[in-house]
Amino acid sequence: MKRTALVVLAAVLCSSSPATADVEPMTPELFERIKIMAESARAKAPTAPKLATQYFWQQFNPEFGNVEPRVTGIHNTRDLTITLATPLNSLFSQLTRALSRLEPLEAITQGPDVAIMVLPRTVNSPDVERIVLVRDGKFVEPVAVKLGPMELKTLMGGSVSRHVGSVEFPVTAFDPAQAITIIAIPASGANIERTLSPEDLRQLR
Repeated sequence: MKRTALVVLAAVLCSSSPATADVEPMTPELFERIKIMAESARAKAPTAPKLATQYFWQQFNPEFGNVEPRVTGIHNTRDLTITLATPLNSLFSQLTRALSRLEPLEAITQGPDVAIMVLPRTVNSPDVERIVLVRDGKFVEPVAVKLGPMELKTLMGGSVSRHVGSVEFPVTAFDPAQAITIIAIPASGANIERTLSPEDLRQLR
């Protein structure tokens, strides 16, 4: 998969017993309820995207609060950003973007998983080829890998290839009963690691 433009998208649990998570699962009913909020906001201000976005936030925030806690930033430098998006966070971001850009709301779909998103910002960024999640000393298998190469242009007119996209893990992998470690593995150079404590995980929505 090769792309010429930046794209921001930006499991099997090791325990045999079921886990519960503070991350809100994205059920079809919840998806439709939140999407109706966005449709209602657009209906109130169909030609005013900024106002429609504000109307959406006024409906969303009292019920769900802040869905962008500090731990969503896994790694943030001038060259590379790695972020975490819960299903609720991802849907909120997609609908906000669609409202602000006058894009169709019907095209938005929502998966049930947590995404670790990789966005290289410059040609000097590490080329992150894999994202690994470790819980209780064991690897958690991703449910979807949407991480592929794209081209970044250099100042001299050349190009370099860097991976962009997301790797998705099940909501249950983020149960706050145990810490997890997220490891970004580049083609060369040192791995990037971030451990999220139980307290960090409890902040996720």
